[in-house]
Amino acid sequence: MRKGSLKSKFLWLTLLVILVPLLVTNSVAISMHNDLLRDSMRTLAYHNIQHVGLTMQIFVQTANELSTDMIGNETIRAYLLAAEEGDDPEAAARAAGVLAGFPISSQFISKATVFPITGRPINNNYYSGLTLNNGQRERALALKGHLFWVLEENQQGEQTLSLVRSVRDVRNFNHQIGFVKIALNMTSLLNVLAAPDDLEQTGYTLLDEAGRIVLSTDSEKTDAEELAAMALRCGDGSLWEDNQYWAACAIEKTDWVLLGRSPDQASVSFRQTLARTLTFATLLCVVVCFAIAAIFANLVTKPLRKLGDMMATVSDGDFSQKAEVGGFSELTMLTGQFNRMNEKLDFLYNEVLRKELRVREAELSALVSQMNPHFLYNILDTLYWMAKAGRTEEVGEMVSSLSRLMRLSLSGDREGFVSLQTELEQIRCYLSIQRIRFGDQILFELNVEDGLLDCQVLKLILQPLVENAIQHGVHPVGGGEIHVRVFSGDGLLVYRVSNTGRVLRAEEIETCLSTEPLGRKGFALKNINDRLCLTYGAEHSLRYGHEDGMTYFEVVQPIVRQEGGEPFV
Repeated sequence: MRKGSLKSKFLWLTLLVILVPLLVTNSVAISMHNDLLRDSMRTLAYHNIQHVGLTMQIFVQTANELSTDMIGNETIRAYLLAAEEGDDPEAAARAAGVLAGFPISSQFISKATVFPITGRPINNNYYSGLTLNNGQRERALALKGHLFWVLEENQQGEQTLSLVRSVRDVRNFNHQIGFVKIALNMTSLLNVLAAPDDLEQTGYTLLDEAGRIVLSTDSEKTDAEELAAMALRCGDGSLWEDNQYWAACAIEKTDWVLLGRSPDQASVSFRQTLARTLTFATLLCVVVCFAIAAIFANLVTKPLRKLGDMMATVSDGDFSQKAEVGGFSELTMLTGQFNRMNEKLDFLYNEVLRKELRVREAELSALVSQMNPHFLYNILDTLYWMAKAGRTEEVGEMVSSLSRLMRLSLSGDREGFVSLQTELEQIRCYLSIQRIRFGDQILFELNVEDGLLDCQVLKLILQPLVENAIQHGVHPVGGGEIHVRVFSGDGLLVYRVSNTGRVLRAEEIETCLSTEPLGRKGFALKNINDRLCLTYGAEHSLRYGHEDGMTYFEVVQPIVRQEGGEPFV
Protein backbone atom coordinates (compact mmCIF):
# COMPACT_ATOMS: atom_id res chain seq x y z
CA MET A 1 0.00 0.00 0.00
CA ARG A 2 1.61 3.21 -1.19
CA LYS A 3 1.91 6.09 1.22
CA GLY A 4 -0.64 8.78 0.34
CA SER A 5 -2.77 6.47 -1.85
CA LEU A 6 -6.54 6.58 -1.82
CA LYS A 7 -6.63 3.20 -0.10
CA SER A 8 -4.27 4.33 2.66
CA LYS A 9 -6.20 7.57 3.12
CA PHE A 10 -9.46 5.64 3.24
CA LEU A 11 -8.06 3.32 5.90
CA TRP A 12 -6.62 6.20 7.91
CA LEU A 13 -9.90 8.07 7.59
CA THR A 14 -11.78 5.00 8.80
CA LEU A 15 -9.37 4.67 11.68
CA LEU A 16 -9.82 8.36 12.46
CA VAL A 17 -13.62 8.15 12.29
CA ILE A 18 -13.57 5.20 14.68
CA LEU A 19 -10.78 6.26 16.96
CA VAL A 20 -11.76 9.89 17.51
CA PRO A 21 -15.30 9.17 18.77
CA LEU A 22 -13.97 6.35 20.93
CA LEU A 23 -11.27 8.56 22.41
CA VAL A 24 -13.71 11.41 22.92
CA THR A 25 -16.25 9.07 24.53
CA ASN A 26 -13.58 7.50 26.75
CA SER A 27 -12.20 10.89 27.69
CA VAL A 28 -15.66 12.18 28.55
CA ALA A 29 -16.46 9.04 30.54
CA ILE A 30 -13.17 9.18 32.43
CA SER A 31 -13.57 12.89 33.02
CA MET A 32 -17.15 12.50 34.28
CA HIS A 33 -16.10 9.61 36.48
CA ASN A 34 -13.18 11.58 37.87
CA ASP A 35 -15.45 14.53 38.55
CA LEU A 36 -17.98 12.34 40.34
CA LEU A 37 -15.22 10.56 42.24
CA ARG A 38 -13.61 13.81 43.23
CA ASP A 39 -16.95 15.21 44.37
CA SER A 40 -17.50 12.12 46.46
CA MET A 41 -14.00 12.31 47.92
CA ARG A 42 -14.41 16.00 48.63
CA THR A 43 -17.68 15.28 50.42
CA LEU A 44 -16.00 12.49 52.36
CA ALA A 45 -13.09 14.75 53.28
CA TYR A 46 -15.56 17.37 54.50
CA HIS A 47 -17.50 14.83 56.57
CA ASN A 48 -14.25 13.55 58.10
CA ILE A 49 -13.09 16.98 59.12
CA GLN A 50 -16.55 17.78 60.49
CA HIS A 51 -16.27 14.67 62.64
CA VAL A 52 -12.80 15.60 63.89
CA GLY A 53 -13.88 19.19 64.38
CA LEU A 54 -16.88 18.05 66.41
CA THR A 55 -14.59 16.04 68.69
CA MET A 56 -12.36 19.05 69.14
CA GLN A 57 -15.40 21.16 69.93
CA ILE A 58 -16.16 18.67 72.72
CA PHE A 59 -12.69 19.40 74.13
CA VAL A 60 -13.33 23.12 73.89
CA GLN A 61 -16.87 22.86 75.29
CA THR A 62 -15.69 20.73 78.19
CA ALA A 63 -13.02 23.28 79.07
CA ASN A 64 -15.50 26.13 78.69
CA GLU A 65 -18.11 24.45 80.92
CA LEU A 66 -15.44 23.66 83.50
CA SER A 67 -14.33 27.30 83.56
CA THR A 68 -17.94 28.42 83.99
CA ASP A 69 -18.43 26.02 86.90
CA MET A 70 -15.21 27.23 88.53
CA ILE A 71 -16.14 30.89 88.10
CA GLY A 72 -19.64 30.31 89.48
CA ASN A 73 -18.47 28.41 92.59
CA GLU A 74 -19.06 30.49 95.77
CA THR A 75 -16.10 28.95 97.63
CA ILE A 76 -13.70 29.89 94.84
CA ARG A 77 -15.16 33.41 94.63
CA ALA A 78 -14.82 33.81 98.42
CA TYR A 79 -11.17 32.79 98.18
CA LEU A 80 -10.48 35.28 95.37
CA LEU A 81 -12.19 38.11 97.29
CA ALA A 82 -10.28 37.23 100.44
CA ALA A 83 -7.01 37.13 98.50
CA GLU A 84 -7.45 40.80 97.63
CA GLU A 85 -7.10 41.60 101.34
CA GLY A 86 -4.14 39.28 101.92
CA ASP A 87 -3.27 35.64 102.40
CA ASP A 88 -6.11 33.51 103.82
CA PRO A 89 -4.86 29.92 104.22
CA GLU A 90 -8.26 28.66 105.30
CA ALA A 91 -10.04 30.12 102.24
CA ALA A 92 -7.30 28.72 100.01
CA ALA A 93 -7.67 25.27 101.55
CA ARG A 94 -11.46 25.32 101.06
CA ALA A 95 -10.99 26.40 97.42
CA ALA A 96 -8.42 23.63 96.83
CA GLY A 97 -10.89 21.11 98.21
CA VAL A 98 -13.57 22.36 95.85
CA LEU A 99 -11.19 22.10 92.87
CA ALA A 100 -10.50 18.47 93.79
CA GLY A 101 -14.15 17.73 93.16
CA PHE A 102 -14.14 19.04 89.56
CA PRO A 103 -13.59 16.55 86.62
CA ILE A 104 -9.98 17.50 86.07
CA SER A 105 -7.32 15.09 84.74
CA SER A 106 -9.78 13.44 82.39
CA GLN A 107 -9.81 12.52 78.71
CA PHE A 108 -10.31 16.17 77.81
CA ILE A 109 -8.70 18.19 80.65
CA SER A 110 -5.23 17.68 82.11
CA LYS A 111 -4.78 20.65 84.47
CA ALA A 112 -6.77 23.54 85.97
CA THR A 113 -6.31 26.16 88.68
CA VAL A 114 -7.42 29.58 89.89
CA PHE A 115 -5.23 32.66 90.13
CA PRO A 116 -6.04 35.66 92.38
CA ILE A 117 -5.42 39.14 91.04
CA THR A 118 -2.23 39.17 93.11
CA GLY A 119 -0.39 36.28 94.68
CA ARG A 120 0.10 32.62 93.82
CA PRO A 121 -2.54 30.26 92.41
CA ILE A 122 -4.31 27.58 94.40
CA ASN A 123 -1.77 24.80 94.88
CA ASN A 124 -3.62 21.56 94.27
CA ASN A 125 -2.90 18.20 92.71
CA TYR A 126 -3.85 19.54 89.22
CA TYR A 127 -1.87 22.74 89.33
CA SER A 128 1.41 21.07 88.27
CA GLY A 129 3.23 24.12 87.01
CA LEU A 130 0.51 26.16 85.33
CA THR A 131 1.60 29.79 85.09
CA LEU A 132 -0.04 33.05 84.11
CA ASN A 133 2.29 35.71 82.77
CA ASN A 134 1.63 39.44 82.71
CA GLY A 135 0.62 39.46 79.07
CA GLN A 136 -2.03 36.81 79.66
CA ARG A 137 -3.29 38.69 82.75
CA GLU A 138 -3.63 41.94 80.81
CA ARG A 139 -5.44 40.27 77.94
CA ALA A 140 -7.85 38.48 80.27
CA LEU A 141 -8.62 41.74 82.09
CA ALA A 142 -9.20 43.50 78.79
CA LEU A 143 -11.66 40.80 77.65
CA LYS A 144 -13.68 41.19 80.91
CA GLY A 145 -14.62 37.58 81.44
CA HIS A 146 -14.49 36.38 77.84
CA LEU A 147 -12.20 33.45 77.27
CA PHE A 148 -9.18 33.11 74.98
CA TRP A 149 -6.72 30.33 74.18
CA VAL A 150 -2.97 30.22 74.76
CA LEU A 151 -0.45 27.95 73.03
CA GLU A 152 2.76 27.78 75.09
CA GLU A 153 5.39 25.53 76.64
CA ASN A 154 5.10 24.52 80.28
CA GLN A 155 7.96 24.29 82.77
CA GLN A 156 8.72 20.76 81.54
CA GLY A 157 9.17 22.02 77.97
CA GLU A 158 5.94 20.42 76.78
CA GLN A 159 3.58 22.24 74.46
CA THR A 160 0.24 23.05 76.08
CA LEU A 161 -3.04 24.53 74.88
CA SER A 162 -4.90 26.35 77.62
CA LEU A 163 -8.11 28.33 78.19
CA VAL A 164 -7.75 31.61 80.11
CA ARG A 165 -10.48 33.96 81.37
CA SER A 166 -10.96 36.43 84.18
CA VAL A 167 -13.34 36.08 87.16
CA ARG A 168 -15.67 39.01 87.88
CA ASP A 169 -17.36 39.93 91.13
CA VAL A 170 -21.06 39.07 90.89
CA ARG A 171 -21.89 42.21 92.88
CA ASN A 172 -19.92 44.39 90.48
CA PHE A 173 -19.12 43.00 87.05
CA ASN A 174 -16.59 45.74 86.44
CA HIS A 175 -14.60 44.43 89.40
CA GLN A 176 -12.36 41.51 88.33
CA ILE A 177 -11.10 39.42 91.21
CA GLY A 178 -9.04 36.64 89.61
CA PHE A 179 -8.32 34.29 86.71
CA VAL A 180 -9.05 30.71 85.63
CA LYS A 181 -6.62 28.68 83.52
CA ILE A 182 -7.47 25.22 82.14
CA ALA A 183 -5.06 23.11 80.08
CA LEU A 184 -6.39 20.59 77.54
CA ASN A 185 -5.18 16.99 77.46
CA MET A 186 -2.67 17.24 74.59
CA THR A 187 -2.20 13.48 74.30
CA SER A 188 -5.92 12.89 73.75
CA LEU A 189 -6.15 15.86 71.41
CA LEU A 190 -3.28 14.62 69.23
CA ASN A 191 -4.81 11.16 69.18
CA VAL A 192 -8.00 12.64 67.79
CA LEU A 193 -6.09 14.36 64.99
CA ALA A 194 -4.07 11.22 64.23
CA ALA A 195 -6.97 8.78 64.33
CA PRO A 196 -7.59 6.81 61.09
CA ASP A 197 -10.58 7.75 58.97
CA ASP A 198 -12.20 6.89 55.64
CA LEU A 199 -9.41 8.51 53.62
CA GLU A 200 -5.86 7.22 53.39
CA GLN A 201 -2.95 9.19 54.84
CA THR A 202 -5.05 12.10 56.07
CA GLY A 203 -3.22 14.90 57.91
CA TYR A 204 -4.83 17.60 60.08
CA THR A 205 -3.54 21.02 61.08
CA LEU A 206 -5.06 23.38 63.65
CA LEU A 207 -4.46 27.08 62.88
CA ASP A 208 -5.11 30.06 65.17
CA GLU A 209 -6.53 33.46 64.18
CA ALA A 210 -3.05 34.73 63.18
CA GLY A 211 -2.48 31.83 60.80
CA ARG A 212 -0.02 30.10 63.13
CA ILE A 213 0.07 26.33 63.50
CA VAL A 214 -1.37 25.31 66.88
CA LEU A 215 -1.28 21.54 66.39
CA SER A 216 -0.49 19.37 63.39
CA THR A 217 -0.31 15.71 62.44
CA ASP A 218 0.69 16.55 58.86
CA SER A 219 4.44 16.08 58.57
CA GLU A 220 4.58 16.99 54.85
CA LYS A 221 2.93 20.43 55.04
CA THR A 222 4.68 22.67 57.55
CA ASP A 223 4.47 26.09 55.89
CA ALA A 224 2.01 28.01 58.08
CA GLU A 225 1.49 30.77 55.52
CA GLU A 226 0.66 28.28 52.78
CA LEU A 227 -1.71 26.34 55.04
CA ALA A 228 -3.47 29.54 56.17
CA ALA A 229 -4.01 30.55 52.54
CA MET A 230 -5.43 27.12 51.76
CA ALA A 231 -7.80 27.31 54.75
CA LEU A 232 -9.01 30.68 53.49
CA ARG A 233 -9.74 29.23 50.04
CA CYS A 234 -11.62 26.28 51.54
CA GLY A 235 -13.75 28.38 53.86
CA ASP A 236 -16.20 26.12 55.66
CA GLY A 237 -16.02 23.44 52.97
CA SER A 238 -13.70 21.39 50.78
CA LEU A 239 -11.88 21.55 47.44
CA TRP A 240 -9.57 19.54 45.17
CA GLU A 241 -6.23 21.15 44.41
CA ASP A 242 -2.74 19.92 43.54
CA ASN A 243 -4.00 16.31 43.33
CA GLN A 244 -5.12 16.52 46.96
CA TYR A 245 -8.38 16.92 48.82
CA TRP A 246 -8.57 19.81 51.27
CA ALA A 247 -11.27 20.52 53.84
CA ALA A 248 -11.62 23.09 56.60
CA CYS A 249 -14.01 23.90 59.42
CA ALA A 250 -14.12 26.47 62.20
CA ILE A 251 -13.99 25.36 65.86
CA GLU A 252 -16.78 27.01 67.83
CA LYS A 253 -15.94 29.14 70.87
CA THR A 254 -12.45 29.68 69.42
CA ASP A 255 -10.75 31.53 66.59
CA TRP A 256 -9.25 28.28 65.30
CA VAL A 257 -9.61 26.65 61.93
CA LEU A 258 -9.09 22.94 61.42
CA LEU A 259 -7.55 22.10 58.02
CA GLY A 260 -7.39 18.55 56.63
CA ARG A 261 -5.34 17.22 53.71
CA SER A 262 -5.88 13.89 51.95
CA PRO A 263 -3.66 12.84 49.01
CA ASP A 264 -5.58 11.56 45.99
CA GLN A 265 -4.63 7.93 46.51
CA ALA A 266 -7.87 6.33 47.48
CA SER A 267 -9.17 6.36 43.89
CA VAL A 268 -5.92 5.90 41.97
CA SER A 269 -6.16 2.12 41.62
CA PHE A 270 -9.79 2.27 40.51
CA ARG A 271 -9.01 4.89 37.87
CA GLN A 272 -6.06 2.82 36.62
CA THR A 273 -8.25 -0.27 36.28
CA LEU A 274 -10.91 1.72 34.42
CA ALA A 275 -8.30 3.22 32.08
CA ARG A 276 -6.81 -0.21 31.26
CA THR A 277 -10.25 -1.67 30.54
CA LEU A 278 -11.27 1.18 28.26
CA THR A 279 -7.91 1.09 26.46
CA PHE A 280 -8.21 -2.65 25.74
CA ALA A 281 -11.78 -2.29 24.47
CA THR A 282 -10.76 0.62 22.25
CA LEU A 283 -7.83 -1.26 20.70
CA LEU A 284 -9.97 -4.32 20.03
CA CYS A 285 -12.65 -2.23 18.34
CA VAL A 286 -10.07 -0.41 16.22
CA VAL A 287 -8.43 -3.64 15.01
CA VAL A 288 -11.74 -5.22 13.97
CA CYS A 289 -13.02 -2.10 12.20
CA PHE A 290 -9.66 -1.53 10.49
CA ALA A 291 -9.68 -5.05 9.05
CA ILE A 292 -13.20 -4.60 7.65
CA ALA A 293 -12.27 -1.21 6.19
CA ALA A 294 -9.17 -2.67 4.49
CA ILE A 295 -11.26 -5.26 2.67
CA PHE A 296 -13.80 -2.70 1.51
CA ALA A 297 -11.12 -0.18 0.48
CA ASN A 298 -9.42 -2.76 -1.74
CA LEU A 299 -12.68 -3.39 -3.61
CA VAL A 300 -13.23 0.33 -4.20
CA THR A 301 -9.72 1.50 -5.03
CA LYS A 302 -8.63 -1.23 -7.45
CA PRO A 303 -10.52 0.23 -10.49
CA LEU A 304 -9.61 3.75 -9.37
CA ARG A 305 -5.92 2.89 -9.66
CA LYS A 306 -6.46 2.11 -13.35
CA LEU A 307 -7.98 5.56 -13.86
CA GLY A 308 -5.09 7.08 -11.94
CA ASP A 309 -2.63 5.46 -14.35
CA MET A 310 -4.46 7.06 -17.26
CA MET A 311 -4.36 10.45 -15.55
CA ALA A 312 -0.60 10.17 -15.18
CA THR A 313 -0.22 10.17 -18.99
CA VAL A 314 -1.43 13.79 -19.21
CA SER A 315 1.01 15.08 -16.55
CA ASP A 316 3.45 16.22 -19.35
CA GLY A 317 0.87 18.44 -21.01
CA ASP A 318 -0.57 15.99 -23.51
CA PHE A 319 -4.28 16.63 -23.06
CA SER A 320 -5.31 14.47 -26.03
CA GLN A 321 -5.36 11.28 -23.98
CA LYS A 322 -8.70 9.49 -23.67
CA ALA A 323 -9.41 7.25 -20.75
CA GLU A 324 -11.50 4.12 -21.23
CA VAL A 325 -12.10 2.43 -17.94
CA GLY A 326 -15.01 0.18 -17.11
CA GLY A 327 -16.46 -0.63 -13.74
CA PHE A 328 -19.27 0.58 -11.56
CA SER A 329 -21.48 3.42 -12.71
CA GLU A 330 -19.84 6.10 -10.60
CA LEU A 331 -16.45 5.23 -12.14
CA THR A 332 -17.88 5.40 -15.67
CA MET A 333 -19.23 8.87 -14.92
CA LEU A 334 -15.87 9.89 -13.49
CA THR A 335 -14.11 8.69 -16.66
CA GLY A 336 -16.42 10.75 -18.85
CA GLN A 337 -15.83 13.82 -16.73
CA PHE A 338 -12.08 13.24 -16.97
CA ASN A 339 -12.17 13.15 -20.79
CA ARG A 340 -14.25 16.32 -20.98
CA MET A 341 -11.86 17.99 -18.53
CA ASN A 342 -8.95 17.13 -20.85
CA GLU A 343 -10.65 18.85 -23.74
CA LYS A 344 -11.29 21.99 -21.69
CA LEU A 345 -7.76 22.04 -20.35
CA ASP A 346 -6.37 21.83 -23.87
CA PHE A 347 -8.51 24.79 -24.89
CA LEU A 348 -7.59 26.85 -21.85
CA TYR A 349 -3.92 26.11 -22.17
CA ASN A 350 -3.63 26.87 -25.86
CA GLU A 351 -6.07 29.78 -26.11
CA VAL A 352 -6.99 31.46 -22.86
CA LEU A 353 -3.52 31.42 -21.35
CA ARG A 354 -1.93 32.98 -24.41
CA LYS A 355 -4.67 35.58 -24.52
CA GLU A 356 -4.02 36.47 -20.88
CA LEU A 357 -0.33 36.94 -21.64
CA ARG A 358 -1.14 39.27 -24.51
CA VAL A 359 -3.52 41.26 -22.32
CA ARG A 360 -0.84 41.62 -19.63
CA GLU A 361 1.69 42.85 -22.17
CA ALA A 362 -0.82 45.34 -23.54
CA GLU A 363 -1.60 46.64 -20.02
CA LEU A 364 2.05 47.22 -19.23
CA SER A 365 2.66 48.92 -22.58
CA ALA A 366 -0.37 51.12 -22.08
CA LEU A 367 0.79 52.18 -18.64
CA VAL A 368 4.22 53.15 -19.96
CA SER A 369 2.68 55.05 -22.86
CA GLN A 370 0.44 56.94 -20.44
CA MET A 371 3.40 58.27 -18.53
CA ASN A 372 5.35 59.79 -21.40
CA PRO A 373 2.70 62.30 -22.50
CA HIS A 374 2.24 63.41 -18.91
CA PHE A 375 5.95 64.18 -18.56
CA LEU A 376 6.23 65.82 -22.00
CA TYR A 377 3.33 68.12 -21.25
CA ASN A 378 5.17 69.62 -18.30
CA ILE A 379 8.45 70.05 -20.19
CA LEU A 380 6.92 71.57 -23.28
CA ASP A 381 4.93 73.95 -21.15
CA THR A 382 8.18 75.08 -19.50
CA LEU A 383 9.94 75.49 -22.89
CA TYR A 384 7.10 77.62 -24.16
CA TRP A 385 7.38 80.13 -21.37
CA MET A 386 11.19 80.22 -21.52
CA ALA A 387 11.15 80.84 -25.27
CA LYS A 388 8.59 83.52 -24.85
CA ALA A 389 10.85 85.16 -22.27
CA GLY A 390 13.82 85.13 -24.68
CA ARG A 391 15.98 82.68 -22.71
CA THR A 392 17.30 81.07 -25.90
CA GLU A 393 20.51 79.52 -24.47
CA GLU A 394 18.63 77.89 -21.67
CA VAL A 395 16.01 76.72 -24.17
CA GLY A 396 18.77 75.13 -26.27
CA GLU A 397 20.28 73.40 -23.23
CA MET A 398 16.88 72.18 -22.11
CA VAL A 399 16.04 70.88 -25.59
CA SER A 400 19.38 69.02 -25.66
CA SER A 401 18.65 67.45 -22.28
CA LEU A 402 15.12 66.62 -23.38
CA SER A 403 16.42 64.99 -26.57
CA ARG A 404 18.77 62.75 -24.60
CA LEU A 405 16.01 62.03 -22.12
CA MET A 406 13.70 60.87 -24.92
CA ARG A 407 16.39 58.65 -26.46
CA LEU A 408 16.90 57.03 -23.07
CA SER A 409 13.13 56.61 -22.67
CA LEU A 410 13.00 54.61 -25.90
CA SER A 411 15.74 52.23 -24.71
CA GLY A 412 15.18 49.01 -22.80
CA ASP A 413 13.48 45.77 -23.70
CA ARG A 414 9.96 45.29 -24.97
CA GLU A 415 8.70 44.54 -21.48
CA GLY A 416 9.57 48.03 -20.35
CA PHE A 417 12.74 47.28 -18.35
CA VAL A 418 16.01 49.21 -18.36
CA SER A 419 19.15 49.08 -16.30
CA LEU A 420 19.36 51.17 -13.16
CA GLN A 421 22.22 53.07 -14.80
CA THR A 422 19.94 54.11 -17.69
CA GLU A 423 17.16 55.13 -15.27
CA LEU A 424 19.62 57.25 -13.27
CA GLU A 425 20.90 58.90 -16.45
CA GLN A 426 17.30 59.85 -17.20
CA ILE A 427 17.06 61.39 -13.74
CA ARG A 428 20.23 63.40 -14.34
CA CYS A 429 18.82 64.73 -17.64
CA TYR A 430 15.55 65.54 -15.92
CA LEU A 431 17.30 67.31 -13.04
CA SER A 432 19.36 69.31 -15.56
CA ILE A 433 16.10 70.54 -17.06
CA GLN A 434 14.67 71.40 -13.63
CA ARG A 435 17.81 73.30 -12.58
CA ILE A 436 17.32 75.56 -15.63
CA ARG A 437 13.69 75.97 -14.73
CA PHE A 438 13.99 76.66 -10.97
CA GLY A 439 17.59 77.75 -10.50
CA ASP A 440 18.79 77.63 -6.86
CA GLN A 441 15.31 77.28 -5.47
CA ILE A 442 15.62 73.50 -5.44
CA LEU A 443 18.59 71.52 -4.08
CA PHE A 444 19.04 67.99 -5.43
CA GLU A 445 20.97 65.14 -3.83
CA LEU A 446 21.57 61.77 -5.56
CA ASN A 447 23.03 58.85 -3.57
CA VAL A 448 23.43 55.39 -5.16
CA GLU A 449 24.90 52.31 -3.48
CA ASP A 450 27.82 50.75 -5.31
CA GLY A 451 27.28 47.61 -7.37
CA LEU A 452 23.64 48.23 -8.31
CA LEU A 453 23.94 49.91 -11.71
CA ASP A 454 23.36 46.66 -13.64
CA CYS A 455 20.08 45.91 -11.88
CA GLN A 456 16.98 45.75 -14.08
CA VAL A 457 14.19 48.23 -13.19
CA LEU A 458 10.94 49.42 -14.77
CA LYS A 459 11.31 52.41 -17.08
CA LEU A 460 10.18 55.81 -15.87
CA ILE A 461 9.79 54.97 -12.18
CA LEU A 462 12.10 57.52 -10.58
CA GLN A 463 11.40 60.50 -12.86
CA PRO A 464 7.66 60.76 -12.06
CA LEU A 465 8.45 60.50 -8.31
CA VAL A 466 10.95 63.39 -8.60
CA GLU A 467 8.44 65.37 -10.64
CA ASN A 468 5.77 64.71 -8.01
CA ALA A 469 8.15 65.89 -5.26
CA ILE A 470 8.72 69.18 -7.14
CA GLN A 471 5.11 69.90 -8.07
CA HIS A 472 3.41 68.94 -4.81
CA GLY A 473 6.15 69.31 -2.22
CA VAL A 474 8.87 71.85 -3.02
CA HIS A 475 7.32 74.19 -5.60
CA PRO A 476 4.21 75.22 -3.57
CA VAL A 477 6.45 76.61 -0.76
CA GLY A 478 8.95 78.36 -3.05
CA GLY A 479 11.84 75.88 -2.86
CA GLY A 480 13.44 73.11 -0.85
CA GLU A 481 15.44 69.88 -1.01
CA ILE A 482 14.95 66.67 -2.94
CA HIS A 483 16.96 63.54 -2.08
CA VAL A 484 17.13 60.49 -4.32
CA ARG A 485 18.63 57.40 -2.70
CA VAL A 486 19.09 53.91 -4.19
CA PHE A 487 20.18 51.02 -1.92
CA SER A 488 19.68 47.30 -1.31
CA GLY A 489 18.74 45.11 1.63
CA ASP A 490 17.48 41.55 2.21
CA GLY A 491 17.69 40.72 -1.50
CA LEU A 492 15.58 43.75 -2.48
CA LEU A 493 16.33 46.89 -4.45
CA VAL A 494 15.00 50.09 -2.89
CA TYR A 495 14.80 53.54 -4.44
CA ARG A 496 13.50 56.35 -2.30
CA VAL A 497 12.62 59.95 -3.24
CA SER A 498 12.34 62.38 -0.29
CA ASN A 499 11.46 66.07 -0.29
CA THR A 500 10.95 68.96 2.07
CA GLY A 501 8.18 71.52 1.66
CA ARG A 502 4.47 70.80 1.72
CA VAL A 503 3.55 67.64 3.60
CA LEU A 504 1.08 65.44 1.78
CA ARG A 505 -1.54 64.00 4.08
CA ALA A 506 -1.98 60.25 4.18
CA GLU A 507 -5.59 60.68 3.04
CA GLU A 508 -4.47 62.52 -0.11
CA ILE A 509 -1.93 59.84 -0.99
CA GLU A 510 -4.33 56.97 -0.38
CA THR A 511 -6.94 58.67 -2.55
CA CYS A 512 -4.42 58.97 -5.41
CA LEU A 513 -3.37 55.33 -5.08
CA SER A 514 -6.80 53.75 -4.69
CA THR A 515 -9.03 55.70 -7.11
CA GLU A 516 -8.94 56.66 -10.75
CA PRO A 517 -7.18 60.03 -11.15
CA LEU A 518 -9.19 63.09 -12.07
CA GLY A 519 -7.27 64.77 -14.84
CA ARG A 520 -3.58 65.02 -13.98
CA LYS A 521 -3.98 64.95 -10.19
CA GLY A 522 -2.68 61.68 -8.79
CA PHE A 523 -1.92 60.27 -12.23
CA ALA A 524 1.81 59.62 -11.67
CA LEU A 525 1.45 57.93 -8.28
CA LYS A 526 -1.36 55.60 -9.36
CA ASN A 527 0.46 54.81 -12.62
CA ILE A 528 3.63 53.81 -10.76
CA ASN A 529 1.69 51.79 -8.20
CA ASP A 530 -0.30 49.93 -10.88
CA ARG A 531 2.85 49.06 -12.84
CA LEU A 532 4.60 47.78 -9.72
CA CYS A 533 1.63 45.61 -8.70
CA LEU A 534 1.21 44.17 -12.21
CA THR A 535 4.89 43.39 -12.54
CA TYR A 536 5.96 42.26 -9.08
CA GLY A 537 2.73 41.64 -7.17
CA ALA A 538 0.71 43.59 -4.62
CA GLU A 539 3.37 43.15 -1.89
CA HIS A 540 5.66 45.50 -3.89
CA SER A 541 3.23 48.43 -4.05
CA LEU A 542 4.36 52.04 -3.68
CA ARG A 543 5.23 52.98 -0.09
CA TYR A 544 5.18 56.40 1.52
CA GLY A 545 5.81 58.06 4.85
CA HIS A 546 7.40 60.95 6.73
CA GLU A 547 10.89 60.95 8.21
CA ASP A 548 13.19 63.73 9.51
CA GLY A 549 10.75 66.43 8.38
CA MET A 550 10.61 65.07 4.81
CA THR A 551 7.93 63.26 2.84
CA TYR A 552 9.19 60.16 1.03
CA PHE A 553 7.96 57.73 -1.60
CA GLU A 554 9.67 54.38 -1.81
CA VAL A 555 9.75 51.63 -4.44
CA VAL A 556 10.87 48.13 -3.45
CA GLN A 557 11.49 45.37 -6.01
CA PRO A 558 13.46 42.14 -6.26
CA ILE A 559 17.08 42.49 -7.34
CA VAL A 560 17.36 41.22 -10.93
CA ARG A 561 20.71 41.39 -12.68
CA GLN A 562 20.61 40.81 -16.41
CA GLU A 563 23.24 41.50 -18.96
CA GLY A 564 21.07 40.57 -21.88
CA GLY A 565 17.77 38.98 -22.79
CA GLU A 566 14.64 38.82 -20.70
CA PRO A 567 14.97 40.09 -17.13
CA PHE A 568 12.80 37.37 -15.63
CA VAL A 569 13.19 33.58 -15.78
